[in-house]
Amino acid sequence: MRRILYLAQAEVLHILRDHILLAQVLVVPVVQLLILSNAATFEIRNTPIHVVDLDRSGASRGVVNRLAANGHFHIVDTTPSTRRADERLVDGTATLAIVIPQDFETSLVRTGVGEVELIVNAEKGSAAGIVQSYASQVLTEYAASLRGPARVRAAADLQPRRRPTTPPARARRCGTARRWMTTICRSERAAAGDS
Repeated sequence: MRRILYLAQAEVLHILRDHILLAQVLVVPVVQLLILSNAATFEIRNTPIHVVDLDRSGASRGVVNRLAANGHFHIVDTTPSTRRADERLVDGTATLAIVIPQDFETSLVRTGVGEVELIVNAEKGSAAGIVQSYASQVLTEYAASLRGPARVRAAADLQPRRRPTTPPARARRCGTARRWMTTICRSERAAAGDS
């Protein structure tokens, strides 16, 4: 133990006597901390998304407009084909596919609940989770705007569910698609006011 203390004391004296070495030991880590703290961020911008709008109603356009105006998403394609969306996810031109089912607006008006499917390319795990979180936040805010001042109830159901259709063989093999169903809810009071 004494040898270690003597070695430590000798190294401390060596560093204190050499002013250049002392500057390197103190200044370089501070500069790295200042520069790299701004460079390392988990914020993701301009995520390419593919929209499959099977409803083509005012409510579905509201969802798409909210996503486009968010700043985190960039709509690369809008088609009525889920197969095309799966192809975009597999070839990497889209990170997120949003499927708005038929009768989305009708379901919102009648029951106060509308489902939107989020299909996330999960090849980059942490990025997929962040993108899914951004999208569900936008959908939750849209659901809150539909409710107005009414009492808020559960706005998003983010439990992973299986979609009835299977993804292409390559996506199944690589594990590229993680599927999420998100529910947009309106309060009973707002739903009763619409009917």
